[in-house]
Amino acid sequence: MQATEKGPIAPPSGRQSGYVLFLLMLGYVLSFFDRQILVMLIEPIGRDLHLTDTHFGLLYGFAFALFYTVVGLFFGRLVDSLHRPRLLAGAIILWSLATAACGLAGSFTELFIARMMVGVGEAALAPVAYSLIADLFQPRRRARAFSVYAMGIYLGTGVAFILGGKLVGWLDAMPPISPPWSGEPLAGWHLAFLIAGVPGLFLALALMFVRESRPARSVATPARGATFGAFVEHARRQWKALACHHFGFAMHTGFGYAIAIWTPAFFLRHHGWSIGQVGLVLGALLLTAGPLGAIAGGALADGWLKRGIRDAYLRVGALVCLAQLGSVALMVLSPSPLAGVVGAALAIVTMAMTAGPAGAALQQITPANLRGQAGAVYTLVANLVGLSLVPLLVGLTTDRVFADSGKVGLSLLAVGAVVLLLAAALLWLGKDRFVLDADARDPSNG
Repeated sequence: MQATEKGPIAPPSGRQSGYVLFLLMLGYVLSFFDRQILVMLIEPIGRDLHLTDTHFGLLYGFAFALFYTVVGLFFGRLVDSLHRPRLLAGAIILWSLATAACGLAGSFTELFIARMMVGVGEAALAPVAYSLIADLFQPRRRARAFSVYAMGIYLGTGVAFILGGKLVGWLDAMPPISPPWSGEPLAGWHLAFLIAGVPGLFLALALMFVRESRPARSVATPARGATFGAFVEHARRQWKALACHHFGFAMHTGFGYAIAIWTPAFFLRHHGWSIGQVGLVLGALLLTAGPLGAIAGGALADGWLKRGIRDAYLRVGALVCLAQLGSVALMVLSPSPLAGVVGAALAIVTMAMTAGPAGAALQQITPANLRGQAGAVYTLVANLVGLSLVPLLVGLTTDRVFADSGKVGLSLLAVGAVVLLLAAALLWLGKDRFVLDADARDPSNG
């Protein structure tokens, strides 16, 4: 039981914590399903709207991240003071409606705007999740809790890959459907987006009935409140550790997004697979290798921490970056599709392994009353550096350097060599400083 300024408080029950974590994981599933279904629809959307790889790099990254990052700071401030489950419920309703709006787009501009609004809604998820998980789970269990939450990335992406191509095939085979506001029939990809926007409304309803369980402020927590000025002061004191954490993990995460968006295109173009084949194989890998990697990364980091390896979170991140580069090289350079699939599986495992350590490390160094804002700022950096830039760099390299869409795999490998090596160097160089600052904040790292 934790001592607070208002006396002892009972920790949340395991059942309550598990239920809330399950809902947060489902939110991540739906957010990535809504986000990743675009990847499986690249070919039909590109055909109908006459889009290039650079256009898709902008739609996947910049359009989404532009508002996702900026609005995330606003949500981070709200998370530290408002009812978190209901705030997230409203955000899920917004991004679900925006996903459906993607299905009504008739031009690149309209699709760009709809994707921006998806980003606005999803901006609330990370700050809410980071704050709630840190409150619901003790430090020794946080990496694994964050790993369970992060499983939503791979479950959502896997389902999007498997169903995305299938949905288009099924819907294209149906009689044409013309909406009342337009005489033009909707294509299969339009209907796929409309369907994808529905499930989030049910999750939002469930979250509306979740009780807020924000703990009272502990004695060790500064009493200055959750103001933006307090957060700036915290970041100023620990900027070296935070910079290595944010930019190191952001680049690894960003390259994970690049793998997610361009690996299907690689198998489509280089090995001549169909959309259905790509969706089935990569979807199955994401549903299995993704959760396996997430749990393995969290368990490894927690295990090292228990053995006294204080820099376990950043150490795991640095080593995983190097392993991922080798995995992508195997996928891209192997002439055999089977070896390429093995490389893709290993790339997905290593893509997932840093999710738990990255989230747990941030809580280790952040006061409890500033965790919403800390999560929002980390999300901002991860998406500006990672989601906005890295997938776009792959598209630009394919279009401008190789000038050959069939060489998207080489573009992925070239960008990965730069990004992953730099990420590994930042995480390794910052691990000692991170431990010092975590100890200075609170020796118990609670």
